[in-house]
Amino acid sequence: MLRRTRRAAVSLWVGGFSALLFTSLRFTAVYEPDDSVFGFTAEEYDPWLILPIGLILYGLAALHRHQAPDYGRLGCIGFLTTVTGYSLILVGDAWSVVLFPPTHLFWFVGGTLSSLGLLVVIAGWALWGIASFRAKSLPTWAIPAPLVIALVWVTARFVLTDFLFDVFWMGDPGLIQAVNAIGLGVLGLALWRSENGLSKHAPRG
Repeated sequence: MLRRTRRAAVSLWVGGFSALLFTSLRFTAVYEPDDSVFGFTAEEYDPWLILPIGLILYGLAALHRHQAPDYGRLGCIGFLTTVTGYSLILVGDAWSVVLFPPTHLFWFVGGTLSSLGLLVVIAGWALWGIASFRAKSLPTWAIPAPLVIALVWVTARFVLTDFLFDVFWMGDPGLIQAVNAIGLGVLGLALWRSENGLSKHAPRG
């Protein structure tokens, strides 16, 4: 059980960091003279972003399993909403990057699914964060992570998009992935340190 839990924690770390890494490489390629980094163009990096989502989903399932006894129905709804959102992003990316080229009639469906998935993920993280805060089902230092992810995602994507591209070379996608990596890193650490789960009755250390 402990080994499986720690595998899930590593999945959160690797998923969050690799999504940030691939996003960085993708945007770096756009600004290179030959439009490539390490021999790959921006478009060729797109499929790589699918793998991190699978790792994140695996880690989130384990995190939910440890919190479920404490955070009740609201937490379960938050988990299901978050997973649904990431799944929509996964399907949307696979649709527009792997299944259908940009010239195909149905290519736009992938972008629509990904955009919808982003909204659903934001709502899911917010609900998950509220449930975790109410139930104290995470260590004190990890409780803000889901709410911070939701707040930064919605601010970056819908409020500061133009500003971020003016001051940051990766714009809002870069900030979103950076905060995602940090937040998942914190949650992964909480999961790693939970020998007996994340119950409010467990040590808060």
